[in-house]
Amino acid sequence: MLANLDQYIAALEAFSKPIRERTDWNPDTADISARGNDSYLYRYYDATVQAEFLYGALERTVEEDLEREIAFLLGFDRAHRELNAFMDWPDKDLDLFIRLVHQNGFKLSTNKRASHFGWMKEEELATAEGVVAEAFRAGDTHDQ
Repeated sequence: MLANLDQYIAALEAFSKPIRERTDWNPDTADISARGNDSYLYRYYDATVQAEFLYGALERTVEEDLEREIAFLLGFDRAHRELNAFMDWPDKDLDLFIRLVHQNGFKLSTNKRASHFGWMKEEELATAEGVVAEAFRAGDTHDQ
């Protein structure tokens, strides 16, 4: 839904705007009930716009987002396995390393290295970055 925030807001407003126009409510006097707020306005409303938006969001999730997420998780698991075999380090550090390298185009930034992985030698870093890159690219070649 957040991927199409403008459409999401429009779908919500397709219901709420007409209702607000038919009701009289003052937030400064919240203890006084609203006028014109009859139940017929809510009981059998047309939710076509909201249903169409929801269908589109679900379709995108199944056809695009889910595939990307599965590919990421498979690559992450491959990288985790390979790096753990290469070097013994705590899971939280290993997970952080994989995420940082993946997010930065398969290179650990100088700042992140200094703040989190200053203990790594140049050779170890280069090998570990290569492992992460290969783990994520391995999933790409299986699809082709």
